[in-house]
Amino acid sequence: MAMDRQTAVQHTDHALLIGLGLFGHQIGLFEALDTVRFPGRVYKRAAQRKLRELLVGLAAGYQQLQEIDLAANPIRADPVLMAVWDPQGFAHYSRVSRGLRRADDTTVSDLQAALARVSAPFLVRDVEETLAAGGPLRLEGDTTGVATTARLPGVEPGLIEGRLQPGFQVASVSLRTPGYRLILGTAHVEGKRVSCQTLINLVSLAEQRIGRPRRRVELLYKRLEALQQQEQAWRDKAYKPQQRAQRFEERAWELHFLIQQAQQEVKVLEAEQMRPAIRPHSYLARVQRRLDTYQRWQTSARRHQHEAQRIMTRYLNCAEALCAEQRALQARITQDEQDNRTNPHPIEIIFSLDGGYGTPDNVTLLTELGYQVLSKAFGQTATPHLKREVGSQTVWETVNSFLRATEGQRTTFGRCPYPVRLILTQQQRSETVRHSTLIISPPDVAWGQTATFACRPLGPAETVRFYNRRQDIEAGIKEFKAVFYLGHMRFFDLHAIQIQEQLIAFLPNFIRWAIRDYFLPNAIHVPERANRGLAQLRDVVRIAMHSQAEICFEAGGCVIKFAPKGAFAGLVIDLRQPLAYQLPLPLFAKLFIFDEFDPT
Repeated sequence: MAMDRQTAVQHTDHALLIGLGLFGHQIGLFEALDTVRFPGRVYKRAAQRKLRELLVGLAAGYQQLQEIDLAANPIRADPVLMAVWDPQGFAHYSRVSRGLRRADDTTVSDLQAALARVSAPFLVRDVEETLAAGGPLRLEGDTTGVATTARLPGVEPGLIEGRLQPGFQVASVSLRTPGYRLILGTAHVEGKRVSCQTLINLVSLAEQRIGRPRRRVELLYKRLEALQQQEQAWRDKAYKPQQRAQRFEERAWELHFLIQQAQQEVKVLEAEQMRPAIRPHSYLARVQRRLDTYQRWQTSARRHQHEAQRIMTRYLNCAEALCAEQRALQARITQDEQDNRTNPHPIEIIFSLDGGYGTPDNVTLLTELGYQVLSKAFGQTATPHLKREVGSQTVWETVNSFLRATEGQRTTFGRCPYPVRLILTQQQRSETVRHSTLIISPPDVAWGQTATFACRPLGPAETVRFYNRRQDIEAGIKEFKAVFYLGHMRFFDLHAIQIQEQLIAFLPNFIRWAIRDYFLPNAIHVPERANRGLAQLRDVVRIAMHSQAEICFEAGGCVIKFAPKGAFAGLVIDLRQPLAYQLPLPLFAKLFIFDEFDPT
C-alpha cells in the first residue's frame, strides 16, 4: 500500500522502524536484498520482497512470524511503515513462510554476500577507529545451541538451555570496538560437532570481514623440518624389522626345500619297508622325526616373519602419515606465503575464545595463522597437571573477591608443538572450588589497550581480567535469543533457518549504525531518558520500535516526533537530509605500502 506523499502529517505506532527503513534505503540495503536469487518462477510477488518483511519483523522483536498480522499493533496494519519498507505492501505471514521454503544454498550465499556489501563501509570505519585507539584488534568467538522441533538434517539432541532437547548450533564471532560490539558473522553448525570443530569457520568469517594478520610461516618451516626428522626416524626404526622379516623368509624357504627332500626320502623308505611296523630307531623313523622338526621350524619362521612384517608395516604407516602431513603442511606454507605477499599491512589480532575451542590443535592453528590466542583450556587437557604443581609456596594473585590466579610452570600444552603460557585459576564460592586453565600463545605476547598505554606482558591476575572482558560475545548471544528471539520463529526448512540466522546477525550492527550515523546526528532534541534508551539495544527494539510518533513528510525525507508519553517522549529526529558516509577506498589502502619507504 503506497502512502500519499502530499499528506503533511501521518501517525504511526512504530516510530523508529520508520527511521530504520529510511536508513536502509539510504545505504542500499533493500536494493541489495532484491539481488538475492530464489529458485523457481516469480508469481505476483517476488520472493526477495519477503526478506524485507522478515527483516522488519525481526527488528520489531516479534517472537512468532504470525505476529506480523496478529500482534496488538501489527506492522502489516501500519500504512506508513509499509510505505517506507515496501511500497508494494506486505504479504500475509503464511506467504512469507512459504516463500522462504523455496530458498536453497544459492539464496543463503547471495544473502550473505549482499549483507556483507552493505556492511563494508561501516565495518571499515569501525576497524580503523579501533586500530587508531591503540593496541591490537580483539575477536571473540563462541557457540550456542538453538532448540527446534523440525526434523531436519543435522538436528540432534543436546543440552540446550539447560535441557536435553533436539536442536542445532550457531557459532558467532564478534569484534570489540571502542563504542559497541560488532557482530562479524555467524556459522550454522549441524549435527553433534563440538565447538572446537567450528573454529576454522569463524576464522574464515572474520578474515573476510576485517582482514588477516601476518602468517607465521617460519613456524611452519620448523614444523616441517621436525616432521621430516620424525619420518626419517620411523623409517630407520622400520629397517630392523624389515631385515628380520627378510632373514626369517629366507630361513622359511630353506626349510621348505629340506621338507621336500625329507618327504621324498620318506616315500622311498616307505616303499622299501617290508615290515608293517616301523622300529623306533630305524632309519625311516629318524627321517620322519627330522621331517617333523623341519615343519615345526618352518611354522616358527613364518610366525616370526609375519610378526616382523606387522611391526615394519606399523612403523611405515606412521612414516606415511607424517609424509602426508608434510604435504599438507607444504601446501599451507605455499598458501600462507601467498597470503603474506598480498597482505602488505597485516593486522595484529587477539582471538579470545571460550573453553570449548581451547584444544591443542586449535591453539596450534591460530598461532601459525598469526593470531594471539587467549583461551581457556578444553576439558581437562591442562588443569590436572597444573594442580599437581600447586604447593604451600605457590603465589596466588587476587583477581576479585572469589577468583585468584597463579602462573603455571609448564610451557607445553598437549600436542601443541609450540611453547605456551598457562595460568591456573581457582574460583571459590561457598564450599565449591573450581579450577580452570587460561592459555596464552605466543607466551611472550604483550598487550596495550590504548595509544598511550605501553604494551607489556600482563601478570596472571591482569591477564584473567583481560580475558573476562570477553563477556561482550556472551551479551551478543543473549541479544540473539532474548531480543531478536533466535529460534522462536519456527521454520521447517534448513535454508530458511540459515536466512533467519544471517538477518539476526546483521540486525544488531544495522540498528547501532543507524543510531550512530543517522538518528543521533540528525536529532533535534534528545531528552536524557531517550539518550539512555538509545544506548540499550533491548530498549530500542522493545520500546522505540513500537512507540507512537508523528511523521511529518517533506521533500527528501521526514521528521519523526515521538509521542509525549513513554521512555522516548520528546525525541525529535530530522531525517530530511541524505546520509553521507565514506565508501571503502581500496586504491588508497594499497598505496599505503609506500609509507614505509624512506628515501634517505
